[in-house]
Amino acid sequence: MARNPVWRKTAAEWREQVALWARRRSPVAILFADIFFDFRAAAGPVAPAEELRAHVTQVLKAYPALLSMMSRDETARSVALGFFGGLRTDRSEEAQGRVDLKLRGTMPLVSSVRLWALKHGVAATGTLARLADLREAGAVNPDDADEFASAFERVTFVLLRQQLRDAAAGRAVASAARPTRCSRAAFFEARRSCVAKGLHRASSGAAADLTERHPERTLTADDRGNQTNIGQGGSVPLHRSRICKGCWQQMRVPVPLRGPAAIPFRLFGIRPSRMNPNTCTICEMMFTRVMKARKITVDVSVLFADLRSYTTLSQSLPPDTVTALLDSFYDECAAAIWEYDGLLNKTIGDAVMAIFNFPIRQADHAGQAVLAAREILRRCQARREVLLRENPELKGSDFGVGIGIDSGNTSFGEFGRSHRDLTAIGMVVNTAARAQAAAEAGRILVTQAVFERAGRHLAGSRGQDYQLKGFEKPISLYAI
Repeated sequence: MARNPVWRKTAAEWREQVALWARRRSPVAILFADIFFDFRAAAGPVAPAEELRAHVTQVLKAYPALLSMMSRDETARSVALGFFGGLRTDRSEEAQGRVDLKLRGTMPLVSSVRLWALKHGVAATGTLARLADLREAGAVNPDDADEFASAFERVTFVLLRQQLRDAAAGRAVASAARPTRCSRAAFFEARRSCVAKGLHRASSGAAADLTERHPERTLTADDRGNQTNIGQGGSVPLHRSRICKGCWQQMRVPVPLRGPAAIPFRLFGIRPSRMNPNTCTICEMMFTRVMKARKITVDVSVLFADLRSYTTLSQSLPPDTVTALLDSFYDECAAAIWEYDGLLNKTIGDAVMAIFNFPIRQADHAGQAVLAAREILRRCQARREVLLRENPELKGSDFGVGIGIDSGNTSFGEFGRSHRDLTAIGMVVNTAARAQAAAEAGRILVTQAVFERAGRHLAGSRGQDYQLKGFEKPISLYAI
């Protein structure tokens, strides 16, 4: 990595980069931040590294949603141990019944402890050193620290022993090993501490104080009763599906999301999805296996919503106020989109992208997208009034939400090789994004396709030609 220009920066450049990751919180930003946060001083004075570590701690305090999103990604990892105590081996032709001791053994433990360390500002980078500092600081229960350390040491011992055997036999050194009584015992202890206590508490609990502030961003709504703020101090419960709507509609498989039946599934990392709490992580992370294809063509409605004047406000307001503004926008958009069974597919800086009609099928998906857009405007307007009362410095500023919607066939699936991204691409997505860019604050612009499908929701709307960026001919859009 030292030879890669992407990872060679000055201290000032790294501070700016960390702040950018925290603001954007895209999947790529989360991936890079997860790698970078294990940095340490390799040579020369250690003061610059210590100063940068202190800066990272301050950024995580200012942007706690970054840690929440990292914790959400870690909850999908699980050790290679089945519910009844048997080792889950890889049955592929290449693996030939082996267990990946690194991916399914040490990595879940290391990632869990990293989250704890970042949350509490621990500067150590080694897993055992982090556990010792966390224990000394009183940030983790001593029994949990001992169990984590014991599990990590035992799985690491089995991994190193296998690699020594590979080297002695002249084989390529790998992290996969065949199940043995010793490795089963190590994995059992790893599961006992990591899954039953560790991963659940480190990945969900490491951001426990953040879930109250960012409930929809961390997507643990089922653990909090699915309460969603709507602005003026009130709250309404989202509809709580007991099974995954996506798996039931696409495969007729009842995957439990809540209740006692969901507990065994949680041990395997199957839980409510971060994109919609009424779908599961199978819909989100196993698209190719479920659909038997990396991408499919599907008829959907795509919605883009953007927070207007955010960039201007971020340059003149305190960081805490800017963070509260963006968090409120994300929260209200998520609540509105989920209310109409949409998929909150992406958060892109100060904008969100939602998809309707997959994996939850909807006959009137264009109409549902329009209703969700109206609910976003209503919720954001109510939240705007609250923010103006709580933050007098916002008075006089012209911030609001602009929304664009288009419907039609698009390509939906997993894109990318090194980093897979479940999303939709195509002309429908591009048109919706451009319509959103053309919409004024407080307005919704929909295409002809949406108007024809959802006309009953658009009474009185008249079309107007817009010259959208990237389009040679004007596009007819209807304002709401």
